[in-house]
Amino acid sequence: QGSTMVCHAIIDAGRLATPPTQTINQNSHRDRDNNPGTPAGRMEHLRERLGGQGLSSQATDLIIKSWRTKTNKSYGSLFGRWNRWCTERGSDPFSGPVSEVANFLAVLYQEGYQYNSVNAYRSAISSVHEKVEGVPVGQHPIITRLVKGIFIVRPPIPRYSSTWKVQDVL
Repeated sequence: QGSTMVCHAIIDAGRLATPPTQTINQNSHRDRDNNPGTPAGRMEHLRERLGGQGLSSQATDLIIKSWRTKTNKSYGSLFGRWNRWCTERGSDPFSGPVSEVANFLAVLYQEGYQYNSVNAYRSAISSVHEKVEGVPVGQHPIITRLVKGIFIVRPPIPRYSSTWKVQDVL
């Protein structure tokens, strides 16, 4: 029988992790309890916004389902932190100024978050934030420049420390 080849790549897990935060999953209902007139979260806001645009509940449900379950869970968690940050500053997480989004992402960078994590927050925020100057907030020139700066200063870390050439393996 032929032998099996196995790659034992070394991964520097310490550089991949996003710094732990104590606020991400604590008191998930706190914002809703303190502000009963505001949507409870990302999906509730999307439902209200789409309904306000005259879409039927069926159309709204289909649009909501355009995000995969895993994406919704991930964005929900990320959005929760953004929502709390805005609440502490008296800002609207759904339509606040670009400067608030930029400042939030800069704080994440300062806390040691990697490029991919900051970019995930940008996507989560942009998925529910009103357009600014006609463009999604995540594509606003200030935000794209800020994220590009993070990419340059703290580039993504390769998943593996070694790879194989396909021709050598075959």
